[in-house]
Amino acid sequence: MPQLVFMGTSDSRGVPRFYCDCAVCEEARSTGQNRRTRSSLLIQEDAGSTSQNVLIDIGPDFQTQALREDLRKVDGLLITHAHNDHVLGLGDLLDFMYYGSNDLPMYASEEVIPMVKARFAYVKLQDWLKPVTSELMLAGYQVSAFKVPHGANGFSYAYRFEKPDFCWVYCPDSINIPEETEQTHMMNLDLLILGTSYWHESYEMKYRSVYDVQEALALPSVQSAKQVIFTHMSHDIDARRVLNGETRLPEKVRLASDGLRVWVS
Repeated sequence: MPQLVFMGTSDSRGVPRFYCDCAVCEEARSTGQNRRTRSSLLIQEDAGSTSQNVLIDIGPDFQTQALREDLRKVDGLLITHAHNDHVLGLGDLLDFMYYGSNDLPMYASEEVIPMVKARFAYVKLQDWLKPVTSELMLAGYQVSAFKVPHGANGFSYAYRFEKPDFCWVYCPDSINIPEETEQTHMMNLDLLILGTSYWHESYEMKYRSVYDVQEALALPSVQSAKQVIFTHMSHDIDARRVLNGETRLPEKVRLASDGLRVWVS
């Protein structure tokens, strides 16, 4: 049975932010309940004598995350978009491929591939980043990508994973998803992993790029999903308030944390 490992669960700046002395960042420095590295997810499938480790995104904290989880082998990578917090760890995997002669398939949407390759123009490997196709199977799932708005930051892609008896979506960076997209790809899921950078964000919409918790809770896709996990969280979200019952979420909704493991079908 596969499990999902939350390698990182923060927004683009991490928690604590190195320059910030707010209550959440100070707590993250000390007891660490709010300590978060940049968002990434690991799919681990253990099928008897074989195992497969597939990453979604690989940010600047990958080395720290891999050491924390004792991750020594990666068998595949999916990239949602080309922003720093989702690709800056790529150099580690490219070295793993180049110097170790390891076969490591990496995938992104056709639209994202040239953006990522431009960031890593020094790479000598041929065709190292491949497009997601309708035939893609990873860790036992049929994988598909769909485009979502990323507000002031442009666009991203989310990933949908399907088996006959289980379907889940990873969508860390999005806001104002069109109704048609939500209805087509995100309804009635067994599990929805959604990015929510703030508990309640007061900035004008034109400056924003990711849902806040209040907006997310109102989404039809969240309301129809059997389980929901929020990730990509900034220092505006204090996990202690949920853990101690001061703030409540619906029973099926929870906040991710670095190292969280979730069994899926």
